[in-house]
Amino acid sequence: MKDGWVTTPMPAELAKVDLSVPDPEYWKKPIDWVSAGRRNVDYILVDKEKAGSSDRLDWDTLVKPKGCSRRGWIMAGGLDAGTVASAVRRFHPQVVDVSGGVCDASGLRKDPALVEAFIGNAKTALVE
Repeated sequence: MKDGWVTTPMPAELAKVDLSVPDPEYWKKPIDWVSAGRRNVDYILVDKEKAGSSDRLDWDTLVKPKGCSRRGWIMAGGLDAGTVASAVRRFHPQVVDVSGGVCDASGLRKDPALVEAFIGNAKTALVE
């Protein structure tokens, strides 16, 4: 996601990738999962360009992905115990992801109390 836009690489079909030639790097080739109509992925992860940085997504420009996966989307990008409930209420993601938002002061270890608070706040927002 860049500047609030969900971006995908050019489809392999349009990039003129010769699929008839065996290529061990095939899985790295760009494929547009949305317009190609494949819907082979279960979830789409929406995160900042630098994942795991604890930088928060710009909620004012966030566009929820629709119809590009079988089960829904995963919201990441700077979530923590204090923001997850608002994110769930506002955007209704099927999954929320957290990493740095539940770390202790060292930034190296997960704080069990923050993990518990994150999960509790996410669950509470689901039933509201």
